[in-house]
Parts: sequence; C-alpha cells; structure tokens
Amino acid sequence: MRIGIVVDSACDLPPEYIAEHGIQILPITIHLENQDLVDVRDAQQTLNFYRKHAGTAGDAGTSPFTIAQIKDVFLSKLVLDYDYVFCLTIASSRSPIHENATKASFAILSEYKAIRASAGVPGPFSLRVINTQNL
Repeated sequence: MRIGIVVDSACDLPPEYIAEHGIQILPITIHLENQDLVDVRDAQQTLNFYRKHAGTAGDAGTSPFTIAQIKDVFLSKLVLDYDYVFCLTIASSRSPIHENATKASFAILSEYKAIRASAGVPGPFSLRVINTQNL
C-alpha cells in the first residue's frame, strides 16, 4: 500500500523534511497588491514575490484553495500516486482549509475510480482529512 501525506502550505515543517519524506503540499493563494501567488512552499519563489511588491501600498492576505481546486489537486496526481492519503490541515478554527478539504474529499472519493482505472492503477483509494488544531 502506497501511503501519502499532504499538508497545507501554511504548515511549519522544514523544507528539507518535506523533501526527504516526500510530503505533498496543498497550496494556498497569497494575495498582495492585486497579484496572486500559489504558495507551494517554494521559499525562493515566495521571497521573489514579496520583494517584487515590497513597500507598495495595498491589500494583503491569503485564501485557501477552493473545494474544486483541492479536488483537482487530488484527482490529477494523488489518486494515482497513492492508495491512502492523510491530509493534515491547519486548525479549522483559523482557516476554512479543513472544511474545503473535507468537502472536496466526498467528490474525490466518488470520482477517483475512473481515473485510476484509465491509468491502469488497481485497487481502491482512501483519504482522511485531519484537523491538526495547530497553526
């Protein structure tokens, strides 16, 4: 059984640990001065984005991936690479990431079979979304 771990990009794991253990990233979107960056925990890419917009006046914030975006992340890759995935999210009291991932999981679990079958990947796929209750 191939088991995968997915964490949202707000997690506080060191990049080396993520790479060493093959942990997948569930992105969030960073908004700054009417520009967006899909944050996949690429430190250089994020630093370049912030430097480009440093000192400018404007709104800043983040938003979680939508239910549809999360579903696409899983159905495009994860259901083929793994048989079971644990998706660890930031505290549900602080962000809607957990809620979106949970809602997406219903669609993922009802749609994965055809994708795996067409790719020649045998067996079922399972998914568990876990609220870490951490920031």
